[in-house]
Amino acid sequence: MNLTYNLTKPDKYVFNAILRNNLYNAPYARELNKMWAEGGTDYIYSYVNNHSSSYSPVLDLYFQHTLPHQQSIQLNVTGTLIHSTNNRTYKEYRDESDPLADILSLVDGDKRSIIGEAIYEKSLRSMKLSGGARHYQMRTENEYKGSNPTTSKMDQSQTSAFFEVQDKVKDFSYAGSVGMTRAWFKEGDEDHTYYTFTPTVRLSYNLKKAGFLRYRFNISPSIPSLGSLTNVEQAIDTLQIVRGNPLLKTFQQFTNSLSYSYSINKFNANLSVRHQYYDNPIMESVFVENGKLILMDENQRSFQSLNTELMVGTNGKDLFGLKDFLTLYASAGFTRSWSEGLDYNHTYNNFYYGVMVDLRYKNFSLGGQFRKVENRLYGETIKKNENQVAFIAAYTKNSLQVECGVMFPFTNNYKTGKERISEIAPFRSDTFVKEMGRMFILRVGYSFEFGRRHKAGNKELNNTDTDSGIINMQR
Repeated sequence: MNLTYNLTKPDKYVFNAILRNNLYNAPYARELNKMWAEGGTDYIYSYVNNHSSSYSPVLDLYFQHTLPHQQSIQLNVTGTLIHSTNNRTYKEYRDESDPLADILSLVDGDKRSIIGEAIYEKSLRSMKLSGGARHYQMRTENEYKGSNPTTSKMDQSQTSAFFEVQDKVKDFSYAGSVGMTRAWFKEGDEDHTYYTFTPTVRLSYNLKKAGFLRYRFNISPSIPSLGSLTNVEQAIDTLQIVRGNPLLKTFQQFTNSLSYSYSINKFNANLSVRHQYYDNPIMESVFVENGKLILMDENQRSFQSLNTELMVGTNGKDLFGLKDFLTLYASAGFTRSWSEGLDYNHTYNNFYYGVMVDLRYKNFSLGGQFRKVENRLYGETIKKNENQVAFIAAYTKNSLQVECGVMFPFTNNYKTGKERISEIAPFRSDTFVKEMGRMFILRVGYSFEFGRRHKAGNKELNNTDTDSGIINMQR
């Protein structure tokens, strides 16, 4: 539920104020499992119920002012409050009235944060200079009740500054920036400060009839989440314990990307290659301690991925004497990932592809899509996605829009999942949503407007905070 106020004077200034109220409540996230030892026949049941809720008011203030001599400033201040609760019940039993284990986790959390950002820009003929700073300050107070009671109070901040130059020489464009980021964290007697150098280089060359070539390199910091830093531990079940790690360090992400695009008439093609390298990334660790499995985030050795993707298609091609009748795109990609931990080393290959077609005649359209979605490895966990299929027919005239279609027409289910490929504790979980299979869609819309039309200026800085700071129990 949002309330927005906008005051704009074209080519002079923009003031935008937004009061957001985000409400979330999921009371019935339930799981029922049947468990047995491998090779055995004796089994028990386990029951899990998660009830999570939150309320988060956000005040977002933005101001942009155009100054003489091709100068401008942008200011953004965002204040956020997050009150969250998470009640988790876990039981193991043969007879439901006589549980073998009953673990209750109750978390009541409050977080306050403020983000401030300022950017200055000046144009000099073809050259553009810009510089800015951003500060993020937050504090959390989380009370963990239930079977493992404790209280966590944390402070965290991140300050960054940058300077950038953009210019163009004939068909060659370039941009370069240098920056520095300071990250700080404190909980109890633990106090850490880290500095990260953050340069960026962007190059592009217009080959004219032969296409367009772009290259980008940047180093960016990744700070640990408050939920991972908190110095608490909570029992997931009778075997697994999730533990926070206040010794986590900010790490650097190195990204190189190169792309080539080509267009002629209504034909388009794009080939991209991207390599990412994470130095001492925060990834999962699984180890045994006192007969229990401990799940904890740690700074591991490295993570890297190499991705290649090709997309070809035509947009609004005339066919059978019909103007702008056919839009057709096909894409395919391949990703190879290397995940090197302190005690593990994994590689993973994934091939994905997709096809999209749209046929248009006067006010009617018929579209279809098939996507084999990319699966991703990070740490020791592979996150898997369902293939996506959809057909949509639509009719549009003036302000009326009518759409009908079907999602997943060739399956009676929808499945996503994850797989932990740890040697110590391999694990596989699949989530099924039967209601998604062969799901029919009907959408009817009518647009109308009245009164004077206000031309609102664009808001170019957007800062948000959604991390509640509560330890993640979904492992």
